[in-house]
Amino acid sequence: MPVGLEIRDELGRVTLFATEGVTKIIGSFLTGSGDGSAVVSVPDGEVFFVSVPVGSHTGTPPVVTYHGGGSFQWFFWGSAAPVNHRVYYGVISG
Repeated sequence: MPVGLEIRDELGRVTLFATEGVTKIIGSFLTGSGDGSAVVSVPDGEVFFVSVPVGSHTGTPPVVTYHGGGSFQWFFWGSAAPVNHRVYYGVISG
């Protein structure tokens, strides 16, 4: 029996169809208000991450990139004040 997730909008159109893997959040870290990097331990699987503001939403969010091997890097672009973000990361297995 197939297993997955299907999400539809108010008109019944499929907006998300996921049947290939299960996501698991492994951990998180804070960017602070300056450029930086972090190396974390991640198990096998496709890595995903999302950056969420901590406190104020007014200002410049970090540009976060993943370089493999558990290595993340971020920098702030623009003239507005940098906004601290929590980066949640995990893997898609399946």
